[in-house]
Amino acid sequence: MFISILANMSILLVSLYGYLSYYVNYNKFHSFLKDKGTFFNSIFVTIVGIFLLYFAIEIGGARYDLRFLLLAFTVKYFGNKVTITSTLLLMVIRLFWGIDNHTPIAICYSVLLVFTLPMLKYIVSKINSDIIQLLILNYYCLLIGNFLNAIIIKNPLRDINIYLHLYVISTILVFVLYYMINDIKKMQKKATHDYLTKMKNRSEFQAKLEVLQKKKKFFL
Repeated sequence: MFISILANMSILLVSLYGYLSYYVNYNKFHSFLKDKGTFFNSIFVTIVGIFLLYFAIEIGGARYDLRFLLLAFTVKYFGNKVTITSTLLLMVIRLFWGIDNHTPIAICYSVLLVFTLPMLKYIVSKINSDIIQLLILNYYCLLIGNFLNAIIIKNPLRDINIYLHLYVISTILVFVLYYMINDIKKMQKKATHDYLTKMKNRSEFQAKLEVLQKKKKFFL
């Protein structure tokens, strides 16, 4: 169990680091929170979700992993379109893992998140603290899975040990991933903005100029 959980944690940390590093290296990090690459981001989230699913803890046919945390961060930073697309893709992929008594849980879970996560995001967006928003989204995604297991399997205490571990680990990871994002944002801002004036520096201006020149050549 612990090996699977550690694998899930490593996948999330490495994936986030790789994604943010890509944006930093290509001078695109400023658009990270408002990125419009729905297709690219949906594929990225789905691939990460597949790895989480592959290293899931399997008990009695039920699979436990940190996909709920992935979806919490997805709806917060990528928006509703990416969340809905990647959730549905992961539901279909989950079905290819095999149809069993727990398949209805996977389907119900995905459908519920598709319809409720966007609404919850709108509600929590009124909270000023990003970390509180993420914690609420995280606990909600996990709680839905717990609720469905309790109703469909009708044995809520069977896997309570796993649930408790997931709540603790996901809480820690929320803080770790959140501060990773903030640290890289700060580093990117220091690299592209003047310390005294707080305005964009020469290197950022040059990068923007190169982008405009490439676009000009493309349209000519």
